[in-house]
Amino acid sequence: MTNKPANRPSITRKTTPKSEKNRKAEVEQGVRIKLNGKIYELRVGDLTALDAQAMRKQVGMSFFGVMNTIQEDPDLDLIAGIVWMSRRVNGERTLKYEEVASEISYLTEIEAVDASEPNVVDGEVVEGDPEA
Repeated sequence: MTNKPANRPSITRKTTPKSEKNRKAEVEQGVRIKLNGKIYELRVGDLTALDAQAMRKQVGMSFFGVMNTIQEDPDLDLIAGIVWMSRRVNGERTLKYEEVASEISYLTEIEAVDASEPNVVDGEVVEGDPEA
């Protein structure tokens, strides 16, 4: 049996105001897409482990992978994945990826929406803070 060295750092995470601010910024990362005039938003903080697993199963990569790839190669399967998961986290838990993907084609009106655009709740633009 080995003894733990006295100078070994604790594995307990210290929470500082800066680390809390960084954590909040991390969970606010996300993607906004306008599809046929309706805005869909998906943020890291919206997802559970089951959502992350479902995203990886349907799209073949993690949400972070989707966020990085969609900036350079925004193909239909990734857009469908974002729209599908956005709808799932907003209450349509039984929605199938295939239902969303079958409605999106290269003829669909698709636009990336800047994060500085107005707030969105359930696909609708709202004034002020939607959390208030």
